[in-house]
Amino acid sequence: MKAESIVSKTEVRRAKLHVMIDQLTQLCKDASHPDDLRELLDDVMAFHDKTLEMQLQLEAALTGEERDQEAKHWVALSERTQIARREARARIRQIEGFLSDCSASSNDLGPRSNSKTSVKERLPELKMPVFSGEVLEFPAFWDRFQGCVHNRTDLDDASKFSYLLSSLSGEVLAA
Repeated sequence: MKAESIVSKTEVRRAKLHVMIDQLTQLCKDASHPDDLRELLDDVMAFHDKTLEMQLQLEAALTGEERDQEAKHWVALSERTQIARREARARIRQIEGFLSDCSASSNDLGPRSNSKTSVKERLPELKMPVFSGEVLEFPAFWDRFQGCVHNRTDLDDASKFSYLLSSLSGEVLAA
């Protein structure tokens, strides 16, 4: 009975997470302000973490083939979440780059800016190479990454690592 309850709750949470990911993906296409994306992305990731807790309870209550099957479902959903997160972050960077270009050419945004935009402790926008796992492309990727990020002294190691993660895609990122 308890396992059935956990299964039911987990299925509901996973379905809700799928809907939230769909909303995030659509907002990536439609959004005109990075705060809209950032807010939904934060909600998706928080819900993902809560769903993970429920998923772990479910897997602990199951055995054998059932547990393996549920774990496979979770891995697929988690990968989908990570892909949506990367797309949202890329879109946020793209929008912020566009907004900064616009604000540089127009002073209209200055006096009206709110506290969200005035407290900007963000990593600087860098045009990054992307590595998808093709071994022959790695030397070129690494040379560009070193030039753009790794050799910079104004970035700490955590920031460099964040840039590295955002430059990976496909199987390399999943590894």
